[in-house]
Amino acid sequence: MLALWTQIGGAISSAISASVWTHRVPAKLEEYLGDIYNETMRAEIFGSITVARNIPEKELIRQAYSEAFQPLLLAALITSFVGLAFGFTVKNYRLGDNHNDVETHKIMTLRNKEEVNEEAIAARVKLVEEKIAREAMAEKQGGGAVAH
Repeated sequence: MLALWTQIGGAISSAISASVWTHRVPAKLEEYLGDIYNETMRAEIFGSITVARNIPEKELIRQAYSEAFQPLLLAALITSFVGLAFGFTVKNYRLGDNHNDVETHKIMTLRNKEEVNEEAIAARVKLVEEKIAREAMAEKQGGGAVAH
């Protein structure tokens, strides 16, 4: 369900930002470069970053893009705080010891230092390797049936 809402929110925000971008940037380019370049040249500047980089008035182009981008940045900032505010209203935000809500039989535990030191890990690796070797030997001798 969360993924669905994330995808829907992403699609809506992409549509809004594309609309704002395609209307505001040309308008800002006209505001800053209208007396210097004609409409065709401004369209080329808007359509190609390489053309925009080669224009002597780079600072005016940066200003136009920056001002066009500000409403999008503000909207993103506001919507991110809305989610944060809703997060603070959750009543029980403590997660239990379960691995997840579906597999409730799996319990998450934290290991103590004795379980994660190198000797303990080496001992467990040795036990697992011995078990695999026994199972491989039993499979060779018994024709495939392995007792666990």
